[in-house]
Amino acid sequence: MDERIIQFRVGVMVFATILITLILVFMFGDFHQIIHGTYEVRVWLREAPGVAVDTPVRKSGILIGRVTRIEFADGIRNPDEVRSALGISEDEFERGVVLTMAIQADKRIYADEIARVRTSLLGDAVVQIVRNANHVSGVPGPKGFAGPEGPAGPREPVEADQWIRGEIAEDAIETVRDLAPKLEQVMDSIHESSETIGDLAANFHRLLDRHEENIDRTFAKTADTLDAVEEFAASANRILGDEQTQLDFRRSLERLPVVLEDTHKAVVSIEHSMGNFNRTLRNIEDFTEPLGRDAEQMVARVDSSLARLDQLAGELVQFSQAINKRDGTLGQLIHNPELYHNLNRTIRNVEHLTRKVEPILDDARVFSDRVARNPGVLVRDAVRPGPGLK
Repeated sequence: MDERIIQFRVGVMVFATILITLILVFMFGDFHQIIHGTYEVRVWLREAPGVAVDTPVRKSGILIGRVTRIEFADGIRNPDEVRSALGISEDEFERGVVLTMAIQADKRIYADEIARVRTSLLGDAVVQIVRNANHVSGVPGPKGFAGPEGPAGPREPVEADQWIRGEIAEDAIETVRDLAPKLEQVMDSIHESSETIGDLAANFHRLLDRHEENIDRTFAKTADTLDAVEEFAASANRILGDEQTQLDFRRSLERLPVVLEDTHKAVVSIEHSMGNFNRTLRNIEDFTEPLGRDAEQMVARVDSSLARLDQLAGELVQFSQAINKRDGTLGQLIHNPELYHNLNRTIRNVEHLTRKVEPILDDARVFSDRVARNPGVLVRDAVRPGPGLK
């Protein structure tokens, strides 16, 4: 093979290797920090589990820097100023850890934010910059000091070499470890539930074995019922599918409003009749109420009247018996013709005598009238007789 071709291929290989290396550096390296530069921010933590050099620092999920140094808090300079600014006791501060973070120069951390260390289930740690609900402002380093109530506002950016406070997020492994006893209880409950379900299934199986014939018979009856329902549906379909039936049904529906109106009138008439009937019942009640109050007296009166009526009936019987007897006076009057004729003649004689007495009675009436009007005439005529009253 020609030596120039070999040299060309080697050169292409070297160039490709350098290009791939640069691409990897741009992708996975901190090339951004090399171009724009960084500034350091220090964080105090009670502890830093899983944190090491080059641990990423993220804000809102975006990489803004890395941890460059980890040290114990008892070895830093000017601890009193930082401790008083962060509001931490001396003993607690000395037991903590200080992280130095290199933050990209174009990224900002504000005074109302804190650094929260979060550890994954695999043990990888990440420092997250989050908003602090209980705000503690940033504390400047050697260049000056402003405490929590100093001039720095909550949205003022933290400058280089200033301090912010940190905290440890809830560890997922610790959470799982704390949940272990509860998971054990849950598993025990699931085991007991599974045993209960198994017993229930066994009882249900025994119940099915015991009543298998009844179940088969029930299913057979159900099938027969479904067949009957199907036949009924077919019959109904045949009936309702008839055009004449549909026409009659439609006519019935058209007449339905008239029927309902007649029904309404009938109901109104019945209500009116019931009102009249109720009034009649109230009138009867008003009539029968006095009867109910005087019932005893009325019964006594009716009883007395019936007794008298019975007595009268007895007397009428005796009277009719007396009439029917020929020997009695009334019997002779009815049954003896001679006594009848004598009585008839007597009545005639009395009538003839009465006609003769009538003129005498008229004269007496006139005389009494004249005497009543002129009493002196009677005395005069007695002394000196005259022509008479007439």
